[in-house]
Amino acid sequence: MGEVMSTPEKRQNLGEIMIESLNPPPAKDSLSEAADSPGPRTQSPWDFLISKLPPDMEDWTAAPMLAIRKLESIYRVDQLSSATRSNMTLEEIISPDQRQYLLKFFDLHYLPWLSLPETDIGNDPFLDLVRCTVASRHLDPLSRTTVAPALHKLTEEAVIRHVFNPCPSPAVVLAFTALALWMPLSKSSTSDTYDNRLIAGAAVNMCISLHMNQASTDVQQLTERIEGGENSPQLQQALAVAEGKLSQWISLHNVEAIVCVGTGRLPSSQLSDLDVRLNRPLSTTSLESARVCRLIVNARIFYITEAGLRLKLQGGANRTEIFYSEVDEVLWRFDGIQRISLPLPIVAEHESFYFHMTIVYYQFCRLLFLTHSLRQMRGLSSIASGKDGFYKLKKNGSSFALRCARDALASSEALLTTICSVPDRTTLATAPDSVFAMITYGAAYVIAAKFMILHTKKVRVLPGSSDELLRRTADILGQISPSPDHHAAHTSHMINSFIDAWKIGLEEDINGESNNSTPAEPTVDQNSPSISGARGGEPNVSGIPNTWMPEEVPAPGIDGLDYLQGLDQDAFLSADFWQFLSGNSMPLPPNPGMPPRYNG
Repeated sequence: MGEVMSTPEKRQNLGEIMIESLNPPPAKDSLSEAADSPGPRTQSPWDFLISKLPPDMEDWTAAPMLAIRKLESIYRVDQLSSATRSNMTLEEIISPDQRQYLLKFFDLHYLPWLSLPETDIGNDPFLDLVRCTVASRHLDPLSRTTVAPALHKLTEEAVIRHVFNPCPSPAVVLAFTALALWMPLSKSSTSDTYDNRLIAGAAVNMCISLHMNQASTDVQQLTERIEGGENSPQLQQALAVAEGKLSQWISLHNVEAIVCVGTGRLPSSQLSDLDVRLNRPLSTTSLESARVCRLIVNARIFYITEAGLRLKLQGGANRTEIFYSEVDEVLWRFDGIQRISLPLPIVAEHESFYFHMTIVYYQFCRLLFLTHSLRQMRGLSSIASGKDGFYKLKKNGSSFALRCARDALASSEALLTTICSVPDRTTLATAPDSVFAMITYGAAYVIAAKFMILHTKKVRVLPGSSDELLRRTADILGQISPSPDHHAAHTSHMINSFIDAWKIGLEEDINGESNNSTPAEPTVDQNSPSISGARGGEPNVSGIPNTWMPEEVPAPGIDGLDYLQGLDQDAFLSADFWQFLSGNSMPLPPNPGMPPRYNG
């Protein structure tokens, strides 16, 4: 992949670096053969991550969130004992005061993540148990050690009883929805089959049995009757119930999208155009309207993402041009929802923190779609001739793949920036478990880009603020974690391990150069005033090697920091670069096409 070549002519350009960061490593046999051969070892930018994953996750970019979950299990610290008496009731596990505290804590800090308008939840025993189990993450260490394992065990037993319930209630649906986002933390209390995607799918089946997926039709019909003069207290009550069901249906769809995105599985729930159009215009002036606004914005973010992840690239030149156009279409939609969502944390008069997290969803979904698109280009290029001209398609005068790669890096850094800038860091500890996997993936992509630049260009500093972003993100997550076995703590440990792997790789590179008779190339100096001096006979004041500088160097100023400008597109998608992937290529399923757009 990204071999460290000894001659400048064989070095890859930086456009290739960003695409190659998506490549899986060679098979284990290939690695063994490489170790026995006298030639240089092929390096992967994901070595720092993939070496810790099981063999079946080698091509982990197909389902990166599953790989992150497997990686997280390595760092999991289980502080909860599994020894607990069976057949205990909730009243035997916690006192009445503890129960009230946990219920109120859940409603205040966890319920807003579901973006449901305030309603009377009631006193459903199963829902109360789930609320207490989720909120027990924030008990003091002594109480949590004794209470949480018993709550986890009781919750699992209740889940088994309710999952096949032919007559579920909205409260049970809400309980399953919450469990999909916040699963028990203890290793010992969680079986291998306790998959949050399955929990969300069970909640979807319950919703359908309660006809919640048809609530939008009920709302439309009741609204038309009221507007037609049939107004009565009974109709108003029926309309309120139908609107509540519609909100719960959209909320559950968003939850299922959160736990399924990036795992290779699309949500079983699907929103209709009517589901979204019937909701009131986007507004944040009241608590209820703010939550409805988040429901709609989040739904559209995941709708765009699901549509993008369905795109597949296969066929000849005509199909490739269609794929590029489809990717452009999805990015155009992402740009549109960005315009809507970006100001919301500032203008929202209620729960602005959760609108910040909407931006996190957006940035992760954009990153995931871009890496998916690059993976599709990689897959087709591995079985095609590099001489085919359609691989050199330009959009607006620039390399299409290069634009996607640069956008992906910017999205990953923007995700970390948003996490570091949230105003209420304490509330961040209550984020859905999948959010921390999203953060891990963003950090992993940044580190992989740094490794690729080091391996192929001998450049040891990635221009920008990525190093500080990674460090601050890890520090913040470590500070907010309520316990060592919390997902925030796991993510902090993983990011720090990524940083440590980078430091070790950098040290090995420096030591390797010091033992090499070939003079080492200079590294990038971040304090350099400009990179524009690296031309012809002009002095190289920046420290960037002249050998890989683009022929058309940007003018001095802010453009001089864009190290992806002016790259050779022919070399970027050359046959030599892609040929080693032919052994790792995977069959691509037929492209089902783009789903219909939302109206409006």
